[in-house]
Amino acid sequence: MLNYSRTHVLHIAVLSAVYFLAAKLGLALALVYNTVTLFWPPSGIALAALLIFGWRVFPAIAIGEFLASLTMGLPLSSLAGISCGNALEGLLGYYLLRHRFGFDEGLHTLRDVALLFVFGALLSPLVAAVNGAWWIKYAIGGSWGDYLHILQYWWMGDALGIALFTPLVLAWLRGGAIEWTKERVQRAVLVAVVLVTASLLIFSDLENRLLELGLFFPILIWVALNFNLRFTSLALTLVFVSSILGLLALGDLHADRMDVLVDYVWLYNLLFGLTAMSVAVLNGRRDRVEQALRRSEETLKRAQAVGGVGSWHFDIRKKMLEWSGETYRIFGISSDKPVNYEIFLQHVHPEDREMVDLAWRHAMKGMPYDVEHRIWADGKLKWVRERGEMTFDAHRRAVSGTGTVQDITEWKTAQEDIQRLAYYDVLTGLPNRTLLYDRLNQAVAAAHRDNDQFALMFLDLDRFKYINDTLGHQAGDEMLKVIATRLVGAVREGDTVSRLGGDEFVILLRETGAEGALYVAEKLLASVAQSFEVSGTVVSTEASVGISLYPHDGADVETLIKHADVAMYHAKAAGRNNFQFYTEQINERAMSHFNIERDLRIALEQRQLMVYYQPQIRMSDRKLIGFEALLRWNHPQNGMVPPAVFIPVAEESGLIVPVGEWVLREVCRQARVWHDQGLSPVPVAVNLSARQLNGDRLVRFMRSLLAETNLPEWTLELELTESMMLDDEKAAMQFIGEMRALGVALSIDDFGTGYSSLSHLKKLPLDKLKIDQSFVRDLAVDEDDAAIVRAIISMAHGLGLTVIAEGVENAQQMEFLEVLGCNEVQGFYYAKPMPAAEAEAFISRLH
Repeated sequence: MLNYSRTHVLHIAVLSAVYFLAAKLGLALALVYNTVTLFWPPSGIALAALLIFGWRVFPAIAIGEFLASLTMGLPLSSLAGISCGNALEGLLGYYLLRHRFGFDEGLHTLRDVALLFVFGALLSPLVAAVNGAWWIKYAIGGSWGDYLHILQYWWMGDALGIALFTPLVLAWLRGGAIEWTKERVQRAVLVAVVLVTASLLIFSDLENRLLELGLFFPILIWVALNFNLRFTSLALTLVFVSSILGLLALGDLHADRMDVLVDYVWLYNLLFGLTAMSVAVLNGRRDRVEQALRRSEETLKRAQAVGGVGSWHFDIRKKMLEWSGETYRIFGISSDKPVNYEIFLQHVHPEDREMVDLAWRHAMKGMPYDVEHRIWADGKLKWVRERGEMTFDAHRRAVSGTGTVQDITEWKTAQEDIQRLAYYDVLTGLPNRTLLYDRLNQAVAAAHRDNDQFALMFLDLDRFKYINDTLGHQAGDEMLKVIATRLVGAVREGDTVSRLGGDEFVILLRETGAEGALYVAEKLLASVAQSFEVSGTVVSTEASVGISLYPHDGADVETLIKHADVAMYHAKAAGRNNFQFYTEQINERAMSHFNIERDLRIALEQRQLMVYYQPQIRMSDRKLIGFEALLRWNHPQNGMVPPAVFIPVAEESGLIVPVGEWVLREVCRQARVWHDQGLSPVPVAVNLSARQLNGDRLVRFMRSLLAETNLPEWTLELELTESMMLDDEKAAMQFIGEMRALGVALSIDDFGTGYSSLSHLKKLPLDKLKIDQSFVRDLAVDEDDAAIVRAIISMAHGLGLTVIAEGVENAQQMEFLEVLGCNEVQGFYYAKPMPAAEAEAFISRLH
């Protein structure tokens, strides 16, 4: 006994009506005898209804088909036979899919798509086609050739109906909804316009544009990648209906030619559906995996809260800040006192308020909130670490934040004590030998990378032993403290004054040549020579200074210190209280420096500078993904001047600022030209100098330049060095935030050659990390280099950064980097730096 409930009866009534209306629409577009059509949505609707509501609704198929066929002029017996055949088609498809193969109507896997097309669309319609064609032959006669013709069209129409309309119904009744953002709505409108336009152009002249049907493949695949199964099914339906209308428009076409066109249109639509829905299913599966991963990560973060750590919650819309009892205790505030963001900032140390406020504003834009700062609590200075997560609404506006605050005062104090003992001289507070060597190694690496120079001074006090022996060691210690203070006052803030021991001091002058070293040496001698009082006695001393220059006087730390020490002894031998350079050619170098600086100013005015472009290649498909812009100088007399010759001069003289701005303007101009020519957009990376980050000039220049050229977002990429970001983290964070707001990508250049702080690095919202070519050069033969590169890639991927390696010169390096998981490469193996014209051809060939 069928035992139908009221719900089943309602389902049958509704489905009968829907089937009837869809069948009438299909018959209105019939191609053979006004009874056989390539457009038959009822077959797809029927199978979808059976899969969703079960086999009990099958009478609706027969009822709907019978009512729709009454106007066909066939005998009632034929109508009944056709109706029963269509119902059997749906039941066969339902039985095979649901009970034999475990089909999931949610269409979550490629297996479900394959099952639907093979057993639902291709096999089950044979029942209705064989049966329906026979009943038509029985009613109106005709040859067996006509019978086969009708059978073919009937099968093709039902197959397409199931292939296109069953997924459409299942997607809307069982599929997930899509989140409609402003950008997604714009893309939907765009794709609708493209589909309608393409349909009008192709199907209005279908006979002559048959091969152009293939153009729908990339459009539909793009739809499937950017939207869900619902939208993809709608797009397929639009193309299908347009193709049927295009066939009907060819009514007077010869029958043989029409058959060919129908076969092509049917096959194309079937392949459109199979391809687009397969891509949509894969895309949906990827989205579900990503959502599950994000939920898992969020749960893990919340589960890692440790006892003794305060918590807070901030409702941004209501401006309500809630603290736990532990948070009140850490901040030294009574728990019955209401708090808000302003009260919180009042307890932050004045010097840290701007940094904390900036970190909070960045967090409201989606960046991580993880900041260490000082607070005043109960009259005491404390260190705290705050971490938090923001919640955003559908419009990506921050609505609330939840996080923790931990008192790290003891840990910070212990860390500072350990740092002080390990790296600083106990008596003078100056960097000791360990920290000096670390900074010297950084300076060597940075100068090697940037083709820069620096000066190293070895200073020894004259007659210190006499004063120490005469007045005692305590007086000698006081004297060393005074001298240390004077030396620090005579150099720049970024330079290093260290004490090696006894009365020996070493001074590191970054980005300084011979002229700068000469000037500083005179200041040091004058400062040391001033008399001062020690233990009630007025004393004075003098100093001898030796100077070595990188890279001229040595390429490593030990050599530079040894040569500076030798030069210092020459100064003592020359009568003390003077300075000596290690080499005799200092005057020649100074004159050369002057000539280069003069010619470089002329070059900037007379357009002798050029930008070359070195391609950057994606490892996964060997496609071009960007260029690095490299400055070149074509001197009218000397020809091409190596960058290693004129860049250090530009840095030291300050010309690097206008030169750098010229490079940025030229790169943006060329990128705009390529864009206007219709070439694929290719990002271009430009190196920045530390001098360019001083003040807000670069930010104002970039804002004006990007507004002027109107480049698409992320076309321009700026490369920063580690030292530039670590020297002034606060300024670096502000600069990076402003550049990202302008749509400019940022990367770390030559990673691994400087002093790397992961605690700082993880806070910076960067996009890419570049491995220095010094690690790539011997990658395949040097285990140490391989280990360093492997660690850098793993660390960068953990921080969500893309990794690019520079200096790739052979296939062995390329293969090794690919195994390590490097994302992108650049180097002579693919292409040398090239002028813009050659780069343009390179874009057309490889992008």
